Amino acid sequence: MNYDIFLFGDSVLYGQGIDYCLRWSYTLGNKLSQKFFNYADSNFNTNLGIINYKKIIENSKPNIIVIQYCYKDCLDEINPDIFKKNIKEMIFIGRKNGIKEILLLTTHNITGYFREYNEKIRELAEEKNLKLIDFEKYFKQMSKSEINSFIQSDEIHLNINGHKLYSDIMEYEILNSLKINLSK
Repeated sequence: MNYDIFLFGDSVLYGQGIDYCLRWSYTLGNKLSQKFFNYADSNFNTNLGIINYKKIIENSKPNIIVIQYCYKDCLDEINPDIFKKNIKEMIFIGRKNGIKEILLLTTHNITGYFREYNEKIRELAEEKNLKLIDFEKYFKQMSKSEINSFIQSDEIHLNINGHKLYSDIMEYEILNSLKINLSK
């Protein structure tokens, strides 16, 4: 079965600084023979993202939605409770439009203020009974040098190795956790 998988988020999910054909969404889509549509935008926090999200979801019917926001909201000093409210609204819009599979992703950054946003994502996943892919948890298990091998020099965005790691984790989670048959 073919699935349309829509991605919404900020610069991390977008793949800032990485050639399109090397981003995890592109490589995983090819590997699984599925269509990944990356609607993430480097300039969008959840206040702007929800406007884009609503237009796209109401005019399209993806099978799976992946949501990962954090950095832009943090940089723009969006209150974490507003951040949570915006993601909650995205979940509501998705469900209202018949989307059954919504995946929430924490960000891989394990320091400071970002943790509060990741915690809001975890809360929503539990409250709304959604699949959580906790990249912070994966990265917490690594040493600082291991983490540095997956991120760009800005210490925020994934490098090519980071995109390969995300692709492997997402493949595992999509195939095993969601129990979706992606056979050709």
